[in-house]
Amino acid sequence: MLIGVIRSILIMLVGFLLIFLNVDGTRLLIRVLGAGFFLPALVSLVTLCVSRAQGKKLARVLISTINVGCMAFGLWLMVAPVSFEGMFVKLLAVLLSLFAVYQIVMIVSGQRRGRVSAWLYMTPLLLVLASIFSFTVSWELATLSVAFGLLAVVAGISDLVIVLKLKRKSSSSEIAVVKNA
Repeated sequence: MLIGVIRSILIMLVGFLLIFLNVDGTRLLIRVLGAGFFLPALVSLVTLCVSRAQGKKLARVLISTINVGCMAFGLWLMVAPVSFEGMFVKLLAVLLSLFAVYQIVMIVSGQRRGRVSAWLYMTPLLLVLASIFSFTVSWELATLSVAFGLLAVVAGISDLVIVLKLKRKSSSSEIAVVKNA
């Protein structure tokens, strides 16, 4: 449950970042994504160079090449986030729809443990529709940033409600099993 609450809070924070920082928030997220590519690849490359383990030379060369490629891509994201803004917005739409599908799966699995309100399905279904809609319109980045920020806040709140309701259902079904035993 704690992981679900933390996930919900992080999604809402990203939403508020997109709403209040607008285009700068999008560029900041792209830079953070770039750091997410650059830093692990750098650590992996340094570890590979420092380690004295004898492995296959081809594997070491291949891993080094992949690490250098990830570092270059991460550096590109950090230095020139503007060139990735359009693609990043589409990525946000895909992630939003995947997260909404994940929420639906969580609700369905919670429904197996007990009765779940049909209203819990509304927000994830609306999020899927909104992400599909975002592929059909061409707004400027500032408008899309605010729109995705609002959708992320709604997704975070929805996720928090789902996590708390399913936890309550799980606790009450466990109590019922204990009473029946």
